[in-house]
Amino acid sequence: MIQCNSFELVYLRKIPYLIPYGQQTANLQKSIRLNETGVLIWNGLSQKKPLDQILQDILNTYELSESDRPFVQEDLYETIAQLESLHVITNSDESDPKSDLTKKRTNDKEKYFSFCIGPLTIRCEGQNISPLSIFFKDFLYPDQNQKIMQHIIIKDRKPETIHNSSVLVSRADILIKETSYCYCICLPDQTDFYEMRIAKDASFVEIFCAHTIEPEFLFHIIRFPVLLLAQIKKCFFLHSASILFQEKAWLFSGSSGTGKSTHTRLWHTFLDAPYLNGDLNMIGMKNDHYIVYGQPWCGTSKIYTTADHPLGGIVFLKQSDKNHWQSMTSDQKVLQLLYRLISPNWTKDMLHKNMHFSKMLSRKIPLFSLECTATKEACYTAKDGILFYQKNKTFRII
Repeated sequence: MIQCNSFELVYLRKIPYLIPYGQQTANLQKSIRLNETGVLIWNGLSQKKPLDQILQDILNTYELSESDRPFVQEDLYETIAQLESLHVITNSDESDPKSDLTKKRTNDKEKYFSFCIGPLTIRCEGQNISPLSIFFKDFLYPDQNQKIMQHIIIKDRKPETIHNSSVLVSRADILIKETSYCYCICLPDQTDFYEMRIAKDASFVEIFCAHTIEPEFLFHIIRFPVLLLAQIKKCFFLHSASILFQEKAWLFSGSSGTGKSTHTRLWHTFLDAPYLNGDLNMIGMKNDHYIVYGQPWCGTSKIYTTADHPLGGIVFLKQSDKNHWQSMTSDQKVLQLLYRLISPNWTKDMLHKNMHFSKMLSRKIPLFSLECTATKEACYTAKDGILFYQKNKTFRII
C-alpha cells in the first residue's frame, strides 16, 4: 500500500501545489508544483486507489486508447518513483513482492535488472537493457526481497529544459548543474548522451540519451550516480590498483602514468599476490573495520573482483630511479587521499565528506610513500614497508 505523507494539495492562483506540514516541514521539505495529471495521481493515491485504477482514470480522463496504455503506465511509474524520492509518498509494501508497483515492474524482466556493490543496491530500467546488464553480470541479484537504494531509469529521448539551475562544474568535457532537487550532468562532446539528472539523495536517476548509445558508455556514465550514492552511504572511491597480501587489500595510488598497473603486476609475478582491481577501489566501514568492496569499474585493465576484503593500507607511488619507501606527515596523508578520491566534490558539503573520510582513514590505516622503479626490486621494497608498518604500528596519529 502506498501511503501519502504530510503534504496537502493546495491551489494558489489556480496552480496546484503540494505543501508540506508537520514532520515534513521539520525535515525541510519544500512545496511541489503539480500539473493536471499530477493532481489526478495524487488524488488517486490519497483515496488509496490501486495503481491499475489510477492508470485507468488517466486513460478515461484524457480519452486515450489502449495503444496509449504502455506510455501512460511508464509515466505513472516514473511519477511514483519521483514522489518516493522526494518523500511525498511511502511505498509501505516496498519489500513485499506482491505490492502493486513491484508486480508491474516484474512483469517484464527484460526491462530492468538489479545489481549490488557492497552495501549499495541499485536497479536500472529501460528499453532493451540486456546489453547493459552484461557489464554488471557478476553483481546481478534478484531484488524482490531487498530494499532498492537507487533507481536508474534510461530514456531514449531528450529531456524538457530545467530552469533556475546553477553551475557547479564547467569544463570542456563536462557540465554539472544544481537545481533545488537534483544535479544535472551534461557531456558536451557526447552527442548521443543528452543529460543525466540525479536526485540530491541519489535515490532516483534519469538518463536521457539516444537509442543508439553504446551500452559500454552507459556502464561508465552510471558510475556518476553510484559515486554519489556511495558517498551518502559513507563509501568512497579511490583511484588505485589493488592486490591481496596476507588476506588484506593493499591499494597502490598515484597520478596517471606513475605505474600503478606495473607495480601490481610485479606483485602478482614475483610475490604471487592475487589481483583485486586494476584502477578503482571502493572503501567503506563494516563492523568498525575498513573494507574494500568488490565493484565492476576497473578502467581499461579488465581486472576486478566481486569479493570484499579488509583494507590493509595504501601506498602512494612516485616514479624514481631508485626504490625507497618513506613515512608521511598527517597532513600529507590526508591531502594525498583527498587528491586521489574520485567521489563527488561538486559542493562544499561533498568536500567536507571527502575530507572527513580522509582524516579518519589516515588515523587508522597504514599510508606511506614509495619512490620506485619498474623493476621487481620495487615490489620487495614496498613489501618491506608494509611489514615494517604492520610490526611497528607507526602509522597511528596520537
